[in-house]
Amino acid sequence: MRDSIKMMDERSWRAFFTGWEAPRRDDPDGEIILKNEVDWTIEELATSNANTKALNAIYNFVDVSLFRIISNLQTAKEAWETLQLLCEGSRGVHRTKLRMLATQFEVLRMEENETIDNYSAKLLDISNECQSLGSPISNERLVSKFLRSVMEKFHTKITAIEEAKDTSLMRFGELVGSLKTYETEKNIKQPKGRSMALISTPDSEDEDFDFDAIAHEAKYENLNADGITLITRNISDF
Repeated sequence: MRDSIKMMDERSWRAFFTGWEAPRRDDPDGEIILKNEVDWTIEELATSNANTKALNAIYNFVDVSLFRIISNLQTAKEAWETLQLLCEGSRGVHRTKLRMLATQFEVLRMEENETIDNYSAKLLDISNECQSLGSPISNERLVSKFLRSVMEKFHTKITAIEEAKDTSLMRFGELVGSLKTYETEKNIKQPKGRSMALISTPDSEDEDFDFDAIAHEAKYENLNADGITLITRNISDF
């Protein structure tokens, strides 16, 4: 703002740090009183005009809420110093908000029953808030955070992704989409009941049922059933 006014008028620019006082004179009783404007010298008029021009320039640069605060001030210097104090307070609030968001970002971890969709949304909410405060979180940092903080059940897929791609170049949305697909496939393939304990979970990108294990379990159960039937029959015959 000050630079713009300096280019327009050197004297107006100086009003920002020299201030301005209405011209005064001594009255017959020896008291100092304000001069009538008609009695101002050319220099005094020029200084007053410079202050007025600088003050009007400030008014043009601020919004209505700030204008209400400084509109009763008489000099550009006072208005400028008041704005600096207000902005410093705003910067303090700004820094506090960013520190809180940074802490939230660092401690955030995926919860036990949370989905990829829900967890990624939490990270994006923090990212969007930081963006609105003028301090965006980089894509690379989002990806790194996501990889480090998801549930252990996704580590096999993450290892496969890291082996196949340079994750520092991977878009956050691409990573989320890949893990969502994996999550969906895992949920569809997850068997019900006691057979879960006999399902193999190989360290590969696509997890398949271990059909040999399932078949072995079925065979084992059938053999047990046949044995029990035979024993029962022998007891009956006896």
